[in-house]
Amino acid sequence: MPEDAIFAENLTYRYGQLTAVDHITFQVAKQEILGFLGPNGVGKTTTVKMLTGQIKPVEGRVFIQGIDVARHLKQVQGPIGVCFEASNLYAQLSDEDNLRLLARLFGVKDFGASTLLKRVGLDGRGKDPVENYSNGMKQRLMVARLG
Repeated sequence: MPEDAIFAENLTYRYGQLTAVDHITFQVAKQEILGFLGPNGVGKTTTVKMLTGQIKPVEGRVFIQGIDVARHLKQVQGPIGVCFEASNLYAQLSDEDNLRLLARLFGVKDFGASTLLKRVGLDGRGKDPVENYSNGMKQRLMVARLG
């Protein structure tokens, strides 16, 4: 368990009588990527909410980098990065300005916007307003914000 980036054991969540997530167990090794696929209503979002501490499982436990999410939520929030389908970018700002604003909000001084943009394939677009970006480009910018 301590070597895993994510360790989820027996995760269960219910909305009233409806069991949205039913005793799932999985682990994700460091440097692995996890994606949830499936039709609407099978518990993908509920599982992510349990992993990120937004809701507490009725059964089971979650560890992020060896830290118990239920007991030490503030400690695990730093290493968690989640991109949902809907973007929360500032459409009138450029991608560089979006990154600078977020860095200022979180007190990050030296982060290299151009390096992050290059990493996600948005180099050379630094002055374009995000409102002109495709959905895929917006998703890549949200990934760049994770650092």
